[in-house]
Amino acid sequence: MTSEEEKGLTILVPAYNEELVIHKCLGSLVNVNYTHHEIIIINDGSTDQTLWVLMESLGLVIDDRRCARKLHYARVREFYHSTLYPNVYVINKENGGKADSLNAGIDYSTNGIVITLDADSLLEKDSLKYISHAFDSSEEVIAVGGMVHIAQGFENDNGTLRPSLKNTNALIRHQMIQYLTGFCLNKYTHSRLNAITVIAGAFGAFQKEVLFRVNGFRQTVGEDMDITLKFQKYIKQNNKNERMLFIPEAICYTQCPEDFKNLINQRFRWQRAFIDCIIYYWNDLFNNFSFFTSMYLLFDSFILGTLVSFSTILIPFLIFLVPTSGVWALKILLLVSFATSFLQNITVFFVLHRYDYVFSIKDYIKFTGFALYECVTYRFLGIIYAFFGTISYFIHTNNWNKIERTQLNL
Repeated sequence: MTSEEEKGLTILVPAYNEELVIHKCLGSLVNVNYTHHEIIIINDGSTDQTLWVLMESLGLVIDDRRCARKLHYARVREFYHSTLYPNVYVINKENGGKADSLNAGIDYSTNGIVITLDADSLLEKDSLKYISHAFDSSEEVIAVGGMVHIAQGFENDNGTLRPSLKNTNALIRHQMIQYLTGFCLNKYTHSRLNAITVIAGAFGAFQKEVLFRVNGFRQTVGEDMDITLKFQKYIKQNNKNERMLFIPEAICYTQCPEDFKNLINQRFRWQRAFIDCIIYYWNDLFNNFSFFTSMYLLFDSFILGTLVSFSTILIPFLIFLVPTSGVWALKILLLVSFATSFLQNITVFFVLHRYDYVFSIKDYIKFTGFALYECVTYRFLGIIYAFFGTISYFIHTNNWNKIERTQLNL
């Protein structure tokens, strides 16, 4: 793809207290193989040294760019332009949250396609070309989600990132399986059915004009799911053939929690985000969403993913209360659950070659063994996330529970 064929892209990076990772993120952004793009980092009232790191790294000076004034967000203190990188800008604003920061970035952006990227994410060098090509291939595409890999599951081999279990513990491997299943199986299937319900906040792209039409991001702990459902509702209500795509070739690497405390905080937030959206959009199911989108939200995510967790968590107690015949039935159900989980894990390993995600033979053997172990151990954490995350929604609805950052060694 030549520079003349490139779509104009604006990359938005909301940053709140990201002094440990923002420099690494910037390094990946300024080295992408793409010409027609701008980068806007939004400092959301950070209380650490995030703004100072940006000042030192970018050589910032005040810029007088005007905004579109189409969205609402907290007051912008300054808009800066980098003297070292002509396409990099920084918004310094009062704290308002991630959705608020994204709305500010959209309002100040100058290109027709807006990309959202987390501050702990690293872009693969050719990712923007795949994003641009996805929008260029059809005028009907209004949003695109990329592939998100766990950064700790890679090692740097002379400038090339390769999958590796070298520096991973069991908790990280558990999350690697979840991400690989979520993207390589689930998002691929949802994309084919035009039923994507979450374009990951870590790496997603949207037509700016549609973002304006749906009034941007809503203030919630799950802004990525919310904006995706807004787009699904927009498609259905306008009786158009627009669609959203999953583009596995567009890759970014994100940092995952490395201990149980941060993992639980993150997953509780994800569950609160889902509950918030299912309540907020309940009346839109089968009315303002497509059939497949509604089916996935209602049956797979809500009934099987949430309601079933409330009954499943009672099984250990029921074993001591039900008759012997009932215990055998419970054991059979658990065995079927284990077998299904393991089959899903193995299926992921078989399709990884489609995505150029290739382990060494030694790591394949290790990962396969762990996949079996994971089904009878870490997989149960999903029930805890759904059960207690749902309860926490009604106690701490808007609590973000930001995970602690560490230095990435990629």
